[in-house]
Amino acid sequence: MVRILSRSRLAALRFSVAATLALALGLFATGPTPARADALTTTTYNFDVTCVSIGQLCSPTYGIFFETGGVLQVQFTALPSLCSDISLTIRADAASTWLTEVLTPGASTPIMNIGPVTPGWHLLFMQATGYEGGCNSGTLASWGGTMSVTTSAPPPRLPTSTNQCKGAGWQSFGVFKNQGDCVSFVATGGENPPAN
Repeated sequence: MVRILSRSRLAALRFSVAATLALALGLFATGPTPARADALTTTTYNFDVTCVSIGQLCSPTYGIFFETGGVLQVQFTALPSLCSDISLTIRADAASTWLTEVLTPGASTPIMNIGPVTPGWHLLFMQATGYEGGCNSGTLASWGGTMSVTTSAPPPRLPTSTNQCKGAGWQSFGVFKNQGDCVSFVATGGENPPAN
C-alpha cells in the first residue's frame, strides 16, 4: 500500500529526520533545565557556524534543544566580527518560522515572543542567509552570534509508579512530605495531591 503524505506531514517528517540526524551529529546545543521558580530564566548560547554550502543560504543549520513550561522568547545578536550582513530564519519545532530583518555585524533582533508553546522539550533551529558586501562576494562562509532564550520553569515531574517513591525517590520530586504521601499520590492517580 502506498500512502501519500500531505505537505504538512511531509514537512514534519523531514524535520524529524533532520532533527534526529543533527542530534546524532552533535549539531545541537543543549541548555540546562531551568530551576523551578516562578520567574523566567534566560540562557545564552554563543556559537559560530562554518557554512559548507555554496551561495548565500548557509548549511548546516544550528539548533538549540531546551525545556520550557510554555514561555518562549528569543533574541539574537550577530557577532561583531562578521564581515557581511545576514538575516536569520528561526524555526521552533516543526511548525513555526520567523524571519529576521537584515542584521549588520553586532546588531540584535528585537525580543521575539515565540510562545506560548506546549510545556516540555523543544528544538529551535537557526539558518543564516548572507548578503554581498564586505568579504561576502556571493557565498556566506560563516556566521554566528549569541542567542538568548527565555523560558518558564517546566511543570514539576511527578511519579507514575510507586517504585519511584521508594527509598529516597520521593524526595527527588520536591513536593512530597514523605514516602507515604508519594505512594498515596500514585495510588490515587493524582487525586490525592502532594501535601507540600
